[in-house]
Amino acid sequence: MTRDDELLASYVAGELGDDSAEIRELRARRPEALAAAADLSTVARELDAGGALERRLIVAARAQASASDRERVASAFERSSRAPSSRFGVSRWLVAAALVLSAAGAALYFQRRAPGEREVQVLNRDRDAQIVLRTPQAPLTAGVALEWNAPALAASERFSLEFRALDAGGSPGKLLRRLRCTSASWTPSTADLSDWPEQVSLVIARVELESGGRELALSQPFSLRVAR
Repeated sequence: MTRDDELLASYVAGELGDDSAEIRELRARRPEALAAAADLSTVARELDAGGALERRLIVAARAQASASDRERVASAFERSSRAPSSRFGVSRWLVAAALVLSAAGAALYFQRRAPGEREVQVLNRDRDAQIVLRTPQAPLTAGVALEWNAPALAASERFSLEFRALDAGGSPGKLLRRLRCTSASWTPSTADLSDWPEQVSLVIARVELESGGRELALSQPFSLRVAR
């Protein structure tokens, strides 16, 4: 395993965040690989967040997987192992991990839940009124820190920022970026904002690393203007 692979694995596990100097340097060199790692990390956190319900469904999915299903996964992994990793800019371990998650039964989770289980709230969606922007009317500007007030983080916690574009109706739509911070501040770069729309939505969460990024609290959605 290369040093880049180790950094990507630490990023997916939540041991390194977007504010890490090593991750920033890796993003500059291998943006596609880091984007894939971020997506994989999100899937892993969402699968873990529901606790026992997801685990029961994963076990059920594995039990229902046929020999042909397992053969297709093994064949896909074999093909990815033979292909040069530089072709897609994503390391083989990411491909393998994605296959494992896929085989774990994500489709079963969304399509085959019992009627009584469909209403279970997987993530904690209680809105925390203590998480507020310090200057809510200020535009999001490259080189200017975005700061917020919130209860102090424990050693095992991080802030998670999720930026989304606003659709025609003013509701959060396409995901633009998700990142983690160790303090109540984030400074965007020019590159961060270069392809963002004029108005974006931001939700700040407090997450627990030891539980795979489980959300402990969420802010209200903030609407921010993007300055060019």
